[in-house]
Amino acid sequence: MNDFTKEELEDIYEAVMDTSIAMFIYLPSKIQSMIDNYCDHKEKFNDYDTCPIERCKNCCGIINE
Repeated sequence: MNDFTKEELEDIYEAVMDTSIAMFIYLPSKIQSMIDNYCDHKEKFNDYDTCPIERCKNCCGIINE
């Protein structure tokens, strides 16, 4: 599940990188990882026999609709 859009993540990353404390904390690398691994959940699947939850074919993340 993506709580942020890719554009929002990029904005957050830039804002964090603009602060001097960003060099000393883990946040920039975690945000960059979220951007790098971002999934649009374009292809969906579900198998109601084994799991009644809709998932993304690319990342297998649960899709909330």
